[in-house]
Amino acid sequence: MPGIRLQVIDGFDALLHQQLREGLVDLGVLVHDAERIIDGVDQRPLAREPLHLVGRKTAFPAGARFKIRDLRDKELVLPGARSHFRHHIEDLFRRQGETVRVGIEVDSLQLTNDLIRDAEFCTIAPESAVAMLRQDGLAAWPIVGATISWALCIQQRRRQSPIVREVAARLKEFLLQSPRLKIAG
Repeated sequence: MPGIRLQVIDGFDALLHQQLREGLVDLGVLVHDAERIIDGVDQRPLAREPLHLVGRKTAFPAGARFKIRDLRDKELVLPGARSHFRHHIEDLFRRQGETVRVGIEVDSLQLTNDLIRDAEFCTIAPESAVAMLRQDGLAAWPIVGATISWALCIQQRRRQSPIVREVAARLKEFLLQSPRLKIAG
């Protein structure tokens, strides 16, 4: 797309929600939750993927699998209370009659990884993040029945822009090429 300059922001969802709401960005991929609407933003379900418990390689045996109830006594490193990812994790626990134990709130992926590797904490992460975490010397174990859904979010005032529509279509196509993501719906 000659002549188009893209700015990619990689970060926790609370910041991107705010930027979409304030009209500072045109589109983004965020945790999908039909209950949490962003005024002025069109949110379309895109895909869902499995969630994993992430920790030191030696924390659990290879091939281990967990249920939410198995995690009730684990102190987790999770994003802060404004994070929709965090809300999703809390909802998963609540639906199973459990309460998530947050040991430390961290809104930095690198610091989260450091705490897991050096302080024996665990976290919960989507499968799309697992390969990157493994490169950082960590391991991941599936959480049975736990998934997260993603939405393609587009500023309503910008959705008719041919450029925004084209970038959104290409972003959707790129994301759905991942074998880890399952088309929502």
